[in-house]
Parts: sequence; structure tokens; C-alpha cells
Amino acid sequence: MEQLFEECVSLRNEYNHMLAYYNERNELLPHESHHVYDYFAPLDPLMEVERSIICDNLLAKETELVQKVIECTDLLLQSGHDVRSRLKYWKVKQKWAQIGYTFSDKDTELAAIDSEFGTLFDCISKLQELANELVIMLAQSMGMPENAQSSSIAQLNKVYSQLNLLYRALLHQVLVVTIQPEPVLITKRYMDAMEIHFLAAEKLGMKRETNMPSVHFKIITEELAKQLTDGNTIEEVGEIENAEGKFAVNAKQQMTVEFSKSKLINVKPRTNCNLKGNQKTKKQQKYVLFFYSDPLNLKNFGQVNLWALSLPVMVGVNVSQYCELCATVFWQRAFGCVDCHEEVEDTLLKVTWPQLAEAIKCQFQSFTGATRSLTQLDTDYIAEKMFGPAPINDPLRQGMSIDYARFVEEKMNCRVQFSCWDWFYSITQLIKEKEILEFWNEGWLIGFISYDDATQRTMMARSPTFLLRFSEGTMGAISIAGVFDTDTADRQRVERLPFHLSPMGISDLKKMSLVETLRANQDLHYLYPEVTKTAILDHFAQKSPIEVTQKCTNLGHKPYTKQRIHTFARPEPDTSCRESTTPTSGRPVPN
Repeated sequence: MEQLFEECVSLRNEYNHMLAYYNERNELLPHESHHVYDYFAPLDPLMEVERSIICDNLLAKETELVQKVIECTDLLLQSGHDVRSRLKYWKVKQKWAQIGYTFSDKDTELAAIDSEFGTLFDCISKLQELANELVIMLAQSMGMPENAQSSSIAQLNKVYSQLNLLYRALLHQVLVVTIQPEPVLITKRYMDAMEIHFLAAEKLGMKRETNMPSVHFKIITEELAKQLTDGNTIEEVGEIENAEGKFAVNAKQQMTVEFSKSKLINVKPRTNCNLKGNQKTKKQQKYVLFFYSDPLNLKNFGQVNLWALSLPVMVGVNVSQYCELCATVFWQRAFGCVDCHEEVEDTLLKVTWPQLAEAIKCQFQSFTGATRSLTQLDTDYIAEKMFGPAPINDPLRQGMSIDYARFVEEKMNCRVQFSCWDWFYSITQLIKEKEILEFWNEGWLIGFISYDDATQRTMMARSPTFLLRFSEGTMGAISIAGVFDTDTADRQRVERLPFHLSPMGISDLKKMSLVETLRANQDLHYLYPEVTKTAILDHFAQKSPIEVTQKCTNLGHKPYTKQRIHTFARPEPDTSCRESTTPTSGRPVPN
């Protein structure tokens, strides 16, 4: 870009010298013979030839110069398109990062974009100045063909207009929300820290003064955000405390604004809204934070108001609404757009199962903080719960399209009363519990395995084995599946019997932890495939040797280590919720 602009300047200088010489020669002639193509003027033949050659050379140089300016403008326009595309993709990756996708080069990429914005603003200003200077020079030339001058001036005016539009387009994107608000906002609670970055601030003439301009923000509906333009005023729909911050230069010498003590006080009640025939419930209605600056005096542009929009957020009054609110946010972050002016509604989008499975993997780690991620087998199991066995001709279900309603609203299958999202979300909340998270990270919690597969694996094990799995019929619960060996009635042989303990949810585990349950049940020996229960108990004992005893005492329970629990399993009907809803029949026998 710099080299091309230098070529334009060099051509301008050559043209200027030629034009000065041409005008000087014209001034020596009588006034009536100033037009080179006035064939009735009594000119000396040799002088006429000389003037004609000079004029032709000047026109050729003018054409070359204008074409070079147009070439430089086209390159600027392409560069402007490219950098805006990179900024948009940066925002897409920022959006994905909110559900767990990796975005390690966030700061590096933004710094490069910042630099490119600065270069573009600088080049646009220089090229506009050059185009304007050329128009004045062409208007001052004497004796040149009018049609040639008019064509060149028209082309230069078009260049100036194109550069002005590019300048405005870039200017509308210089405010970037580099730290987005948390996806779900709860009223009466402080919001997480947010940050606004001013791209190319120095190139636009932002001075590092003591009294810096401020940036404010307010909450508006997503529908109103879609209607936002430069000339209209958007009414806020809620009250926010400490919704103002001042521009400041950070440690990286970047112009930013930070908001760290803002609190969402309330949001006005909203009625259901109809968008393209899709009736959205209150839980699906999204909001946007609208950030706007005080009037700024920018270089080569004058006074301007800058603004930016956050990603869509959901608003609730307490954490009990998180499941429903997070569903809408998850779908938007995974598959929605970063521009509120896009026509397609997020919840109307259809995606393939592999796309959804990848998003589920990332959201799982983001929700739980687990170091062990979901595997292909785990997501295949989730798909099977929703759709049944995979087709032979499409084992990865690449041809299967899923929309928001199928994943979030409809029942996971005909045998349960909850959606796949409800079931998945409840599992992530269960794993977030400290003890369960450790079981998961250590690989001691298989989790995503069916009742029948768990029975088959443990029955085929070499020793009496148990495993830990997520309940299929109870949300957010762990079931222990295993086998024990017992003598037959005639004592002629040893018989292996399967059992499935009643699912344990978070409330159950707070009364009696998973470690306590394993310690108390003397029929549990080997965790599948061959991890001794003693090794597991020792692992947790090393971390907190007296925690289990203290917890039991505080809850009013006596330790279970003084009695032996034998578990007798009964055959169960073939239903989806085959885990016992009450403790499996058994007879505690003292040691």
C-alpha cells in the first residue's frame, strides 16, 4: 500500500512539472490562440507541433496518474473489506469462546487489526488529499481538452466519494467490545467486568488528555438493536447502576474503557413478540447492551458519536432460571451471528449433529471446568438418547439436521419428560460439584453409558465390578451399576447378579457423598475395569483424611464402616428409567 501511494505521489510531481511547463508555454501565446485545437488560429507550424506533443504527453501522464490513484483506491477498498472481515471473524471467535471454544490469540489478533485500521485511516486521508489536490490542478490547467479534464475530474470525485464511504464504514467499527458481558445477567447483582477498545485511536486524533471523553451503556431489546442507525435514539428498557466509564490508555498503550462496578437493577416487563411467524416465549427474548460515546472530534471527520453493541444476553431474576436462559445463549453463541442486523433468527437455524456435538463438547468444559473433555463415544451416546441407533449409511449422523426446538424444547425421547438440553445441563451442574468433578477428571466416572451396556460390561468383568453412570430417567443424577457374586440356593456354584442403585442427585450427595456411599457399601470392590475401591478411598483420604467423618457427624449420621451391606438385585422391566427410584433392596449385616 505504501509503495503504491508513493508511486501516486511521484506521478503527481511529474504531472505537476509538466503542467507548469505547459501553462508557461501557453502564457507566451496570444490570448486568442490559447486553445491547442483552435485550428483557425494563426500558429507557427513548428510551435503547433511542439504544443501538440506537450499536450499529448500531459494527457498521457494525467491518464496514468488517475489510473494509479484508482488502482490505489481499489487496493484500499479491498484492504478495508479484508480487515473488516477479520474483525468480524475475531468477533465470531470471541462469541464461540463464551461457550468454551479456545481463543488463545485474542489479544494478538486484535492488536494486528488495530494496526491495520490505523494504516487504513492514514492512507485514506493521504489519498483523499491527493485526489482533491489533483482536481484543483486539473481545473487550473489552460488549453487542455475539456472532455479529457471532465472525465478525469469525475473519476477523481468518484474516488473521493468511495474513500469517504470506506472511512465511515471503518469509523463505525472502531469501538469493539473486547470483554463481553456475561451471557446471563441477574437483576440486583453486580455484572462481570466489561471492556471497550478504541481501534486506531491515535491515528484518528484521540489525544491523551487529562479530561478524557466518557462511554456510557444501556440495556435495550434485541429487536430495537436491529433497528439501530446513526440518526435514531434508542430507549433503554432497564435501569443500570454505574453505567459510565472514561477512556484511558492501558499498559499496552491502547485506548480502552473499563466497566467494573456496574449493576443491573431491573428490566421492564416484556410481552411476547412475534418475529417472522415464530412466537417467542419470554425466556427466549434477548437483550443487548448499547455502548455509546460522548461526542468526539476526530481527525479529518469532525464531531461524531461512536457506538457498539454487545452480544445478545439473557436476563433473569435468580439462578433457578439459568437452565432455560442458558439454552438460548448456548444456541446463539454456537450458531448465531455477531451482527444484530442479520435477517435470520437464531432459533430458526438448522445445524448438523456433528456441528452440535462439537458445540456440546466445548460447552461441557466451559460449564464444568473439567480437564477431561467429552469423547466421540459420549456424544454418540447423547445422540442415541435423542434419535435412537445411528443409521448404517450415516454412522456420524452428518446428514441429520437439528433445530433449536428439537434440542431445547422437545422431549429427548418418548420415554422421558425432559429435553436433551435439560438433561445435559443437569449433568454439567452435577459434575461441577467438587467431589464429582474429581471422579470425572480421574476417569472414574464413565457417565455416558446406558443401563444395558453397564450391566453387560460389569457382568463380563473378571472380578465383581461396579461403574458410575448418569441416570437416563432422572436428571442430574448418578447411578451405581455393578454385580456381586453369591452362592446359589443349593450352594453348588457361585452365581453373579447385577444391581443398579437408586440414582443420586446433588441433594442426595450433600447428605451422603459418593465417597461415603462407596465406603459404606461392602459389595463394591472394583471400579470398572479394574480399579480397586481402596485406591479411590485412599485418594480422597489423602486430600482430606477427616472430612468424611466430620461430614457424617455434622449431618447427624453415623459412619457406615461398621456394617456390611449386601445388595440383592431383582429383574426389572424394560423401561427407560430402569434405575430404581428407591434404594435397591438389601440387608445390612453387621461385621
